[in-house]
Amino acid sequence: MHKIAISRFARTFAALLRVRADLETLAALWGQSAGNTVVEQPWKDRHQYRARRQTSPWRLDSIQFSADVVRMVSAGEQTGKVDVMLEKISDFYDKKIEATLSGLTSLIEPC
Repeated sequence: MHKIAISRFARTFAALLRVRADLETLAALWGQSAGNTVVEQPWKDRHQYRARRQTSPWRLDSIQFSADVVRMVSAGEQTGKVDVMLEKISDFYDKKIEATLSGLTSLIEPC
């Protein structure tokens, strides 16, 4: 479920970034599409992160985002291509989800 939520987040956020939505709109729309409060939490608390002088919730050491996701988004921030990196993250997680589901399906098939 966590992988699915991360994939949804990345794809939705990338699309919203492409249309140049403001942060408040992004957070509100993302909150509605997340489907997972654990992944959604950093965006709800974004004001707290800014108060700590962190530029974005990606940088938090948390269970919401893996180190790979944080690094990829950080690279996207540096190059100005966050939306592209988010698409790559979503594609990567979609492949992981597909592999996991294939494995689970093969376990429940009759011999």
